[in-house]
Amino acid sequence: MQTSPILQRQPGALRIAALSSDETADFAGLTYPRLAGELSRLPWPWIAIGAWHGQQPIGLALGRAGTAGDAELTSLLVESDTRCRGVGKRLVAEMMQVLREKGAQRLTARIGGGNPSRLALGRALTGLGWPALQCVELKITGFAGAMAERGGQLNAVRGLLQGEAVTFDRWNSLQAQDVAALDLHLAQAGVNGGSRRFFQFDGMEPEISVIVRRAGAAVGWVVGRRSASAVPARSGVTAITYTSGYVEPSLARRGVLVGGFWHALTRQARVFGPSSLASFRTATPRMIALGRRRLAPIALESKEVYASCCQLH
Repeated sequence: MQTSPILQRQPGALRIAALSSDETADFAGLTYPRLAGELSRLPWPWIAIGAWHGQQPIGLALGRAGTAGDAELTSLLVESDTRCRGVGKRLVAEMMQVLREKGAQRLTARIGGGNPSRLALGRALTGLGWPALQCVELKITGFAGAMAERGGQLNAVRGLLQGEAVTFDRWNSLQAQDVAALDLHLAQAGVNGGSRRFFQFDGMEPEISVIVRRAGAAVGWVVGRRSASAVPARSGVTAITYTSGYVEPSLARRGVLVGGFWHALTRQARVFGPSSLASFRTATPRMIALGRRRLAPIALESKEVYASCCQLH
């Protein structure tokens, strides 16, 4: 491996340290443009760790402390001709130390699956004892008709269609007892504010959104809302984003939620046409695996998010 030209000119001059507010301007090009404003102000809970070679900024780690001991590594960038020399690893190590001193308990890093820096970030983190990056979120956009057809081929969905214990009803059949049941499920899932606030009833598409009922009682939902097309080339086509899907835990491993999405997609294809766009995001491992295996191959767009979390104490 060749030594970086910068490091070759001045070996041993690397310095890693937390930035002061009057040093941030020199590092503005070493983070995402959307974070440059936070870097320029640098108030707590934001933390910036810089790397210099001599007087030249060559790397930056930007992080943010949250609540309940959580913190996030929001960006990590090292100049191209100084990479593969351990600079990124040292930046993260210093960030971890500063956060420990501030009382943070956990530090999480997230990166898009298509980001070319994902492998380098993974190496830096595992070199510090972090768990390997894992896919924690999947977003898929595709044609409603094709996605409904593929979903209908799943054994879990076929089994549900043959039974009568669970029904998938249109949202516009919502009744007072359903609202009370949904409020209870939201509370059990840790969501505050009740169903009226959470679902924002006026903003959903009631013809395609689904109430999941078992023995007549509401036990879950799939909610779709009209949105701008996520695929620029399809901007003239109706697009639906499925913003929430849930079934009570006892049904979670029986394919019931998949059945709810299948019903919603089938109705979307009928109401808005099979070429209308459907988009959903999931952070559930089983749904991620299913989406990757069944829907990603026919999707117009598939995006993954990877993450790792390190305990600081």
